[in-house]
Amino acid sequence: MAPDDPVFVAPRHLAGPGDPSLVIQPLQAAGWISRSRPDSAHLFYASRFSDRTVALRPVPSAYAPWWYFTGTHDGQPWSAEFGGNIPCEILAEFTAALLHPAPDTSAEVWPLLTAAGWQHYDYEQDDVTARHPSGSLVLSRHRPGTTPADSCTAEAAVHLGTYFWNAELHAVPPHLVAEFATALPRSEPVLRARGAVLDPHVVTQTPVEPHAAPRRTAQLRPHSTSPGPVAASPSRRTSR
Repeated sequence: MAPDDPVFVAPRHLAGPGDPSLVIQPLQAAGWISRSRPDSAHLFYASRFSDRTVALRPVPSAYAPWWYFTGTHDGQPWSAEFGGNIPCEILAEFTAALLHPAPDTSAEVWPLLTAAGWQHYDYEQDDVTARHPSGSLVLSRHRPGTTPADSCTAEAAVHLGTYFWNAELHAVPPHLVAEFATALPRSEPVLRARGAVLDPHVVTQTPVEPHAAPRRTAQLRPHSTSPGPVAASPSRRTSR
């Protein structure tokens, strides 16, 4: 198989970034205003009333934050940032929730994850945590008095210390946290170019049949005029 050959990859949270248009195009369709510079790889979109923003700021390391979200809820500011290797399919579900009014009630995060087989840990003096059955994805909520307070973090890594991406959500409205949590355990494989898979040893790759209609497998490009196909960065070994 050639590096450009399409494959379906599972689990999707370890598949790599994918196509950023999954995040950007719904904003454009909803009438969000682009404030991006045409000569920059950085993209910036604001809602019609400028109360919510989404920015893509590629840097050489895809392990650093690339995606930035800000907004206000009940008069209070909130923010979220995501590493460059987070699958855009996950981000797209988070972004979609920005385009709709906040519901009166939000789903509880932990039952959503435990129903998908995640292990839930709730210690009175510590963070509340849920862990993917494979141990490769963790979502934590920090209790008041911890640092940072009123925040959630997520990290995708495998048991040998291969680190893929992390996320930090600060004072994010409950319905957006719930949408993010809902996106994490989805088991559907995602389409990638074979050569763009971050670590072929920790995912399952299924070749796409020649007769299957191909979908875009564009990757994020650091420091270019627009996102486009590039080889993804290899996953990083850490001492975690």
